[in-house]
Amino acid sequence: MHKNSILISLTLVMIMLLTLAGSVFAAESDTFPKIIPLPDGFQPEGIATGRGSAFFAGSLAGGAIYAGDLRTGMGEVIVPAQTDRTALGLA
Repeated sequence: MHKNSILISLTLVMIMLLTLAGSVFAAESDTFPKIIPLPDGFQPEGIATGRGSAFFAGSLAGGAIYAGDLRTGMGEVIVPAQTDRTALGLA
């Protein structure tokens, strides 16, 4: 009888751990924003990913380059737009 109660206890602990792990992974996957707004007037041509959750987008309007974070949605223009420039084919 003692072995059965230990087995039941271990099974319950395993179920609790798996449930907790599942909720942690579900919470992580929900942290990515569905939409990441780019600056006004930005005309994205392409996107490239970097290390971790970094991304880069180039603009047809002036060749600006925007760097952001896919997880937070935050970012900034790292290369300002210039007259008669475009940013094509980011890799």
